[in-house]
Amino acid sequence: MNWVDIAWPMLSAVSLTLGLIHGLSWIRQRQQTELLALALLCVGIAAGAFGELLMVRAPTPERYGVVLRWTQVWITLICIAIVWFVHVRYRPGRAWLGALVIATRIACLVPNFTAGMNVNFRVIRSLDFVTLGSSGPLAVPVGEPNPWMTLVAINACLLAAYIANALLVVRRRGDIYEWRNALLTCGSLLFFVVVASAWNRAIVFGVIHAPMLMNPAFVGVILVMSYDVGSSNLRAARLAHNVAVQREQLVHLSRIALLTEISGALAHELSQPLTAMLSNAQAGLRFLGHSPANIDEVREGLLQIAENGKRAGEVVRRLRTMMRKESSDRRPLDLNDVVSDTLQLARTDLSNRNIDLVLDLAPNLPRVIGDRVQLQQVLLNLILNSIQATAPARGSLRISTRSVDLGRVELIVADDGCGIAESDLERIFSPFVTSKADGLGIGLSICASIVSSHGGEIWAQNNAGRGATVAFRLPAPGTEVTADPLDHPVRSREVGP
Repeated sequence: MNWVDIAWPMLSAVSLTLGLIHGLSWIRQRQQTELLALALLCVGIAAGAFGELLMVRAPTPERYGVVLRWTQVWITLICIAIVWFVHVRYRPGRAWLGALVIATRIACLVPNFTAGMNVNFRVIRSLDFVTLGSSGPLAVPVGEPNPWMTLVAINACLLAAYIANALLVVRRRGDIYEWRNALLTCGSLLFFVVVASAWNRAIVFGVIHAPMLMNPAFVGVILVMSYDVGSSNLRAARLAHNVAVQREQLVHLSRIALLTEISGALAHELSQPLTAMLSNAQAGLRFLGHSPANIDEVREGLLQIAENGKRAGEVVRRLRTMMRKESSDRRPLDLNDVVSDTLQLARTDLSNRNIDLVLDLAPNLPRVIGDRVQLQQVLLNLILNSIQATAPARGSLRISTRSVDLGRVELIVADDGCGIAESDLERIFSPFVTSKADGLGIGLSICASIVSSHGGEIWAQNNAGRGATVAFRLPAPGTEVTADPLDHPVRSREVGP
């Protein structure tokens, strides 16, 4: 067995293996249609390799002509796959040019099956046989070129023009990474199309006397294209990971900023139970000093000390929980409990600003799956924003929960403050949008990110009278969460009187 009989089946197997890999990858990532185009290209090249092997081993001119005729079908598939890949991968525009490439290539199949032996030869008179090393005799066609070869040449020129246009478009975009990949992939494709077309034409017109063997170049091109797609996917995955890490860091920093704002309230919150504990301890000492000692009063004082100690411990526990930087811990939650816990952190701020708090918490709410600390962070952000919007005048804050359709749960925070400026209403959840002189504009953006990562939606609206309402809705348990944490499903709207 000679090297051609070994190498060409191996090249076909390599192409089919790559095609299978890209096809399976496309099944898992349907949005990357360039993977499907690459899989079809690999199948076409594998079939072309088998066709080349049959041609160089053809015993008669008639057999050679039949194999070459059917090889044109696979070449057409290769051409379509190349145009598809370049169109999806690099978005070069000029869709009409790509369509013209495909149309002329399909048109070549008409004379291929109706005019002469195939689109290359009107007739093949004989076969010459050459030897390349230990290849054994390889068939070389000798015959009369088909006039329809002009259409084949036009198709090759159009394909080369389409690929060159893609290179120019990518170059103008100025993305160095994309340009490097395009130069490697489209440059290889362009070189291959030009050389393969010239090689085929030279053999048909008798300029060179050699067998039609081009499959190694085909396989080299798909290896380059596979590297392009693989490296791009790897880079995208790395960027997504970095964005996720930075997002988690930003959420944590936002949580620390919130805690800074309420540090005074927390200090006051702790001072109350500590003062009560001190008073009860002093009273207990006095009761013990009586003769006889008032044991009942001492017991009552110790019980109050224990209760106040638990209260202080609970305040510290909430503070530690909010400050702790951990991965998301999703569990079934009662949203009313989240409201109660959060209000413990904001109670003093509400009292100091003379804010009237109105709670309308629906009983027997369906549980939602969520991270308690993250949802507390969202609600605390909304409460503090409402307090600042209401100050310095005395106002009211209304927090309500309710169950809506499909088992979803909704939480609404409404105030009667200054409302949301018209210019900010449509972009209130975008990063760095703030009406505060010293604000960073990331609080509501992070709220939207957290709600989105829970599969929910958040929105804002101005009230009919005064103030604004911000609400979010979380899905029912068992609902699959597919939202991108950085793609906020938010909506803002103005409510008329």
